[in-house]
Amino acid sequence: MTHQAPPRPAAGNFQALVEGAPTALLVFAADGSIVFANPTAARLVGAADAASLTSVDDLAEPRLRSLVRRRIARILAGDRVSAARLGLTRRDGTSPVVVVDARLISWRDGTAVLAELEDATAQVAVEEALRAGEEHFRSAWVHAPVGLARIGDGGLVLEANAAFCALVRRSSREVVGRSVHEFTHPDDLEETRWQIALLEASPGSGKTVTLEKRYLRPSGDPVWVIVNATRVVASDGVSYTIAQARDISERKQLEAELLALHEGLDRRVAERTAELEEANRRLRDTVAELEGFAYTVAHDLRQPVRAIIAFGDQLEEEIGPQLTPTELRELQQLRRVSRHLAGQVDGLLALNRVVRAPLSPRAVDISALASAAVERLRTRDPQRSVVAEVEPGITVRGDPRLLRALVDELVGNAWKFTAPVVDARIAISSRRRHESVQIVVQDNGVGFDAQYASELFGVFRRQHEEGEFAGSGIGLASVLRIAQRHGGSVTGEGALGRGATFTVSLPEVSELPSCSPPTPC
Repeated sequence: MTHQAPPRPAAGNFQALVEGAPTALLVFAADGSIVFANPTAARLVGAADAASLTSVDDLAEPRLRSLVRRRIARILAGDRVSAARLGLTRRDGTSPVVVVDARLISWRDGTAVLAELEDATAQVAVEEALRAGEEHFRSAWVHAPVGLARIGDGGLVLEANAAFCALVRRSSREVVGRSVHEFTHPDDLEETRWQIALLEASPGSGKTVTLEKRYLRPSGDPVWVIVNATRVVASDGVSYTIAQARDISERKQLEAELLALHEGLDRRVAERTAELEEANRRLRDTVAELEGFAYTVAHDLRQPVRAIIAFGDQLEEEIGPQLTPTELRELQQLRRVSRHLAGQVDGLLALNRVVRAPLSPRAVDISALASAAVERLRTRDPQRSVVAEVEPGITVRGDPRLLRALVDELVGNAWKFTAPVVDARIAISSRRRHESVQIVVQDNGVGFDAQYASELFGVFRRQHEEGEFAGSGIGLASVLRIAQRHGGSVTGEGALGRGATFTVSLPEVSELPSCSPPTPC
């Protein structure tokens, strides 16, 4: 009969599968705290509910707690540890023995240890009975809740208890005297024969093997079991194998369903990732096309706009005296609009160069760039008295040309918007946050309305009337593009009449983002 995998559960059934698992499941953090426990675990230790299990101290006997914590640390360090027996501390004062099988798993944003606990009290009782003597052994053999069989050479069943017969759904007469291979699943037959051969080849008593396999019931249905087989040599020299078999069908069903669910989630994640990558590719292509279009339009407009400016200048020079005051104002307005348009065209071309130019990363002294920008502004505007403080030693890795444009724009903005202030102040400083360097440019100028902060970095977006402060509305948009090309970001904070603060965050990395024209970063 071909073994069929169980049906895959829906993603919404994941919690129900774990909560209803017959196996006690616990997830431990590195410090021994319990970050997850299912109801079976709570019942195993006699707790009121799973939430009351918070650490190793709620489970292990006092003398074993440090040992458990060391095993957790070993697993988190990548060591493989075998299953172990431990004594639990139950709330009713009893101390059952459990078999703990632990492994490393991914948990949220890191790793944790998943432990499966199975009550081994009955198994321990059997082993103690074996050591205590034949009479106790016989009682334990008959009444043990786990399947027990005494197997001779070649896999012949010499004796089996009631639990073993119930496990394979056969009577004692149908089991004893037959080879265990007759009710072993064909797919597990070779491994079963191999393990029995290992036991029979071992000298003396004590050799033990463990395997998971399937028995076939008369109906043809498989039952998953875990078999612990130990080689025994009696005092008369006769050797045989004692096999303990426990039904783990529910656990294997849960594992299969969890695996199917995990594979389904992986497939959906892969599909979604592929969709996002394709959407990003289309978006990059669209952005590149739009930027190319903007460059073409701006470049083609440049010459006609300059011609309009020249024509307006010539008109005012030649016929200005002959115009009426109204006509002269209109002509001058035409010249102002033309020059403003020329500035916007030049700004678009400059912004396009920022976005498309290749990067040449190296160490850049931001402090030196800021100081130089302040000195140029003082030379250009000598009547201004501005206190400028530049923190020394601000160094980042980036493209010198683009970072100079970024610093010039931010310092120039601070200079421009502090013009109406008597005691004008500008400060350029830095700070480190996580894995980034933040360059902070702060002023006590006119500021801006905070509710429009999200619009600061748009193309041609202005917070003040054109007559108040000169500018094309491109500067902060260029700052944002330069920061993004370096894998960073920029934010602006301020209030009307209380100054403004612009913060550029650049990641602390040895390499800049990999991008080249025409694809933007």
